[in-house]
Amino acid sequence: IGYCTWSGKEEILGLKTSMSDIPIIVGGKYFFGNGNFKPYGTVELGFHMMTAKVEGTISYYGYSQSVSESSSESKMGFGLGAGAMMPMGEKMNLNGTIMYQSIATDGSSLNNIAIKVGIMYNL
Repeated sequence: IGYCTWSGKEEILGLKTSMSDIPIIVGGKYFFGNGNFKPYGTVELGFHMMTAKVEGTISYYGYSQSVSESSSESKMGFGLGAGAMMPMGEKMNLNGTIMYQSIATDGSSLNNIAIKVGIMYNL
């Protein structure tokens, strides 16, 4: 479970746009080899609760119209990737992943490549 948000870099016709996503995803990793450097393949599958918003005021030849609209949908998505873990001490590992992610939409899909780096601490 997570939360992602995007917004437009600039206004279009005086309107601000934004989009948010709450992904509920399950996945797994398959590790190759038994050494200190542990490469892996990873797969994810889940639902994305997405919301798009448009807000602002359009002015045209002296006439102004305020706009405030939003739309929400749930979509299926998946991810495929590869990564590796390396020990940084007795209980800590450095983890890096690159993943292709796709969310199915009407007639097309939203796609991105995610690069993730983190530290895993074993309790």
